[in-house]
Amino acid sequence: MIIHKLNLKIFFVLVLINVNLSRAQLTESYLSIESNIEGAKVYLDSMNIGKTPIYNFKINSGNYNLKVVYPDDKSWNQSLYTESIQLSPGENLKKYIELEYIFIINSTPIDANVFVGDSLIGQTPVVYFTKSTELVARIEKEDYESVIFKFDKNNHYQEVILLKKESKVLNKSNLKVTHLSTEVYIAGGSAIIFGSAAALLKVKADEHYKKYRSTGDRSELTHVRKFDKLSGISLFLCEISNILLVYLLLLR
Repeated sequence: MIIHKLNLKIFFVLVLINVNLSRAQLTESYLSIESNIEGAKVYLDSMNIGKTPIYNFKINSGNYNLKVVYPDDKSWNQSLYTESIQLSPGENLKKYIELEYIFIINSTPIDANVFVGDSLIGQTPVVYFTKSTELVARIEKEDYESVIFKFDKNNHYQEVILLKKESKVLNKSNLKVTHLSTEVYIAGGSAIIFGSAAALLKVKADEHYKKYRSTGDRSELTHVRKFDKLSGISLFLCEISNILLVYLLLLR
């Protein structure tokens, strides 16, 4: 009789435990997270539940804020994914998260222009987000040699040392010698000769005019008119020579 009562007590205890376990199972859910970037950190609200991939993580049903963060702690601008999820009792939720890859480009000296294709994405240091696993960037800075670098998901940080452009030494091989024609020399020489003659003749005319003013000799006026006329003719020929010189130079 005593043994029978003891067996009944054990039976009821086992039934009670089984009921509690069933209730617990009814309130539990499972979560599996995969991502294109292995090792991404996964948070439910503020709780870190591990790194991707995560399979069948047991958690109470309810509403949560899911956050998946790029695994590199050194990235000051982290790529992240956030979503509000609802886990029903007994549900096994599976999600695949696609994060953007982060490529960090720096240079010495800084403030160099960074191009991806034909697009300027910024000046160094640059943090660039893309879903592509590879990146080809061109780095340019005035007075420095341009550099092209290729990045991939395993090599996402690059610091480039830019080299100064070599100064070009001017030598005879770099010079294009232009030979002037005889006509150019003649026109240039004529302009100089006639210009000088016009100036000298004008000086002569002024000297005779001063003599006329001081002596009153009217014969000096004849000399003034003669030298003024010759000076005018020389000046006219000088202008013609200059026009011809410009024309010949433009033809070249």
